[in-house]
Amino acid sequence: MKVIKLSKLTALVLIFSLIVGFIMPQSYHAETNLGASIEKPISLKAVGSIDGTFNEPGAQWYKISPADVNKFSHMHLAVDSDQMVYVTVYSSKENAKKDITYDQYRTSTYTEPDTSAAVVHFPYAWTGPYYIKVEYYGYDEDMEEMAMDEEVPPGENEFIPAKYTLSTKGEKLKPNADTSSGSDCPVEIGAKGQKGGAELLKSIRQFRDGILSKSEEGKKLSSLYYKSAPFLAVKLVVNKSAREEVYKNLEVLKPLITDLNKGNNSHVISEKEETAINALYDLSVGAVPAKLKAEMESIASKVNIKNLKGKEVADVIAKIGIKLPTQTANKYIVKLKSGKKLSSVKAKARSLSALSVKNNDSLFDDMFVVELDEDHFSGMSAQSKNKAMKATVSQIEKLPDVEYVEKVQTYKALSTDIQSGNQWSLTNTGKNDNVGEGKVGADIGNKKLQDLLKVQKGLKDTLVAVVDTGVDSTLADLNGKVVKGKNYIENNDNTMDDNGHGTHVSGIIAAKANNGYSMEGINQHAKILPVKVLDASGSGDTEQIAHGIKYAADKGAKVINLSLGGSYSRTLEYALKYAADKNVVIVAASGNDGQYGISYPGASKYAISVGATNSWDIVADYSNYGVGLDLVAPGSNIPSLLPDGNVTYLSGTSMAAPHVTAVAGLLLSKNPKLKPNDVRTMLHETSKHVEFVETDNKGSEGGSLIDLIGGGGGGIDIDPDEVTLPQGAELVSGYGRLNAYSIFSKLDLNVKLNAIYDNQNKVTGTTVKGAKVEVKKGSKVIGKATAATNGTFSAKIPVQKNKQQLSIVVTSGKAQTTFKTFVKKGTAPKAPKVSTISNKSTYVTGTAQAGVKVIVKNTSKKVVAQGTADSKGKFKLKLTKKQKAGTKLSVTSQDLAKRVSKSVTVVVKDKIPPAAPKVNKVTTKSTKVTGKAEAGSTVTLKYKGKTIGTAKASKKGNFTIKIKKKPAGATLYVNAKDKAGNISKTVKVKVKKA
Repeated sequence: MKVIKLSKLTALVLIFSLIVGFIMPQSYHAETNLGASIEKPISLKAVGSIDGTFNEPGAQWYKISPADVNKFSHMHLAVDSDQMVYVTVYSSKENAKKDITYDQYRTSTYTEPDTSAAVVHFPYAWTGPYYIKVEYYGYDEDMEEMAMDEEVPPGENEFIPAKYTLSTKGEKLKPNADTSSGSDCPVEIGAKGQKGGAELLKSIRQFRDGILSKSEEGKKLSSLYYKSAPFLAVKLVVNKSAREEVYKNLEVLKPLITDLNKGNNSHVISEKEETAINALYDLSVGAVPAKLKAEMESIASKVNIKNLKGKEVADVIAKIGIKLPTQTANKYIVKLKSGKKLSSVKAKARSLSALSVKNNDSLFDDMFVVELDEDHFSGMSAQSKNKAMKATVSQIEKLPDVEYVEKVQTYKALSTDIQSGNQWSLTNTGKNDNVGEGKVGADIGNKKLQDLLKVQKGLKDTLVAVVDTGVDSTLADLNGKVVKGKNYIENNDNTMDDNGHGTHVSGIIAAKANNGYSMEGINQHAKILPVKVLDASGSGDTEQIAHGIKYAADKGAKVINLSLGGSYSRTLEYALKYAADKNVVIVAASGNDGQYGISYPGASKYAISVGATNSWDIVADYSNYGVGLDLVAPGSNIPSLLPDGNVTYLSGTSMAAPHVTAVAGLLLSKNPKLKPNDVRTMLHETSKHVEFVETDNKGSEGGSLIDLIGGGGGGIDIDPDEVTLPQGAELVSGYGRLNAYSIFSKLDLNVKLNAIYDNQNKVTGTTVKGAKVEVKKGSKVIGKATAATNGTFSAKIPVQKNKQQLSIVVTSGKAQTTFKTFVKKGTAPKAPKVSTISNKSTYVTGTAQAGVKVIVKNTSKKVVAQGTADSKGKFKLKLTKKQKAGTKLSVTSQDLAKRVSKSVTVVVKDKIPPAAPKVNKVTTKSTKVTGKAEAGSTVTLKYKGKTIGTAKASKKGNFTIKIKKKPAGATLYVNAKDKAGNISKTVKVKVKKA
């Protein structure tokens, strides 16, 4: 049997209904049921088969519940028939009624010997039950040339009954397995092998996803194509000239498609375009059975398909109920000065006839959107028009109340569960399924992280905003994890993902673990707030993204993930500051250009910028780098969910950022009081050093970093040696690769490290009681400690140099953190305070900074005493010998880095009293007292308690004190007082009789 299967492209352009026959559907409307209805479907077994028969055109329904989701990833559904039978699989009854599914879950058959049945690989990604629709419309006479050894079938108006067999079984497919339906649709067949074919198909897809799928009428048109496509495909496969004609006509319509995607609704259909549309239409109606032909003719009649020349495409499409998006190329954001009012600006702007001021587009109280009316510039040449528009913008900028005007810019997305073995970023065994070899342990430490999380108490859910393309919350792994959000593309609450990027990001963050479905996310305590700011093509403008950031902050998001990038915007910076001021942690991708310079908003000071690594723990070659890069995280070949239910590998810094977002959310679940800079600092400290090579493949030859950014290999002309980076950061990897287990352990262990200086020999801090602490220099352990009952620890280490990197390892229970710290330059110690030193002293005492060395030197620079101040700063140093009175001593403090304090000069005081004077004989006839005392001392003579005379001893010590004669037996008292005030012992002298 030959299989005509509809491919995953789900092409579009249909160019309304005009080329309806060449647009692959997103969904289509169910026909009247025949036999088993959607309300009473036939139940299928997980493994088995069932036969059915069509005796007239129609549809028959089946349902099946997912089975063994822990063992299988997909349901393998096959349909076999001698006739063209269609089969469609839906994730739920609700979706079946609305005919919502993905094109790879639709297929059809056509008879030809020795071929297999048409197959759908439907992922076990929803809780089910799944609904299956089998349809049959009759036979097409144009297929008779495909029949082999059979009678020529009747014409298109005759009906042949169809028998079919439907069979099901489970299967396990890897994330990168091709789950599409297989061969080409008509558009692909026409474009295959043609130069520019891929670009054309991309434009058609964008039209389908961005425009047709947004309305019921658009879905009906896609539905009509689904039913027509197999008949058209058969005709194109066997007719080369028809294929060439299709592509030629599609090329004529390419400008029209491009304008539609850009929102240029004023495109006027030319004569050539009218001819191309009608040629495609004629081919379509000539290939299908009568029933489908009638539906096509009905739509063609509504738009008057034969008379399209000179009509605006928006008017034609409006006749069949499809609304096109508006163009935003001429929109500008206006920021008012502080205290200025919108009303005054609007009044002054009325004179600018080309200006349209929109109240409803207000971003903030002092910011709003204006749009230039292109009709005002009609009739001008392109050059004149551009000049006039710039002049208008300049006029707005010059208004006294305006702070700045910024053009709206476009930003783009930077791109025991059954599939958990493929999630190398969580657990890298070195041989993960379908990733190929890698480096063991080149992951975020998720297994140990989850084990640690199991013993946590009181972790609260944290709201994480995914500002992206929306999120598909119907998937089993995200159901219940996603709260109501906002759609700024269509300005409603429908945040379903029509691109896949936002769902992939959300799966990395928060997919349910251990539920048997698909994959596991990192953060089971995250609630996803979907904020849709990017459209089906993955693009969004400044206004939408700014709205989204503000909305997320106002709704209470604790973390915002921005896996998107573009050029700097003052408006976005304003919105990011608004969120940061509300203590929102903002995580953004660094960009996928493989170049120097972080993409914006990753480059914002308010964002934590994240680059990407591969399974070898090497920075990916596409990852943007430069000053301001915070860290890197796994980003290459990351498996996660897409809205079609498949777990699919995507690569990019878009995939790296949500790893960090998930972990930031966990930190805030543990401690909601953390500030954004706290989270940033912890990410820096706990990250792991990683390598860089120019290519993303281990073993490939790549240039050095200097070659890459220093002018080699076409790199940016910059000298890495002239780039100033913060301590611990590298140009390509920031502070290192995310280590989720280590960062959460650090918070769980409540580790607080005191600063380490190059003039100390210990590491101190606090943690939980009994925790083991190791200090490492490289791989060598240089200090150990155990936290005391009060949590304090002190690990003795050798003195380290300024800027030396050390690693601190703290372990307790299931938690272990390893984080970096850097030795700081200490300040020179303060000068010591020295107690009095005398010629009697044998020690020098005083106070200084704890632990410093105190050195005492004499005037000859000779050390006469030295020692260390104790923990309280006291010191007592033994002198080599007693110092002479009047000697000047220099006392300094010296730290472990051998920095010396200012010198304190101490003069040795004289504390030794002079010898007792020697007094000559005194008689009753004496009129003076003489003797010897210490040279220069003052000798005092007392009688009956009163001083009766003093004298200064000469250089030789002689002294003479005049007195009046005293009677025999009188007692005189004599002592000497030196210059320092020391007084000798008193000498008693008895007056002798002469």
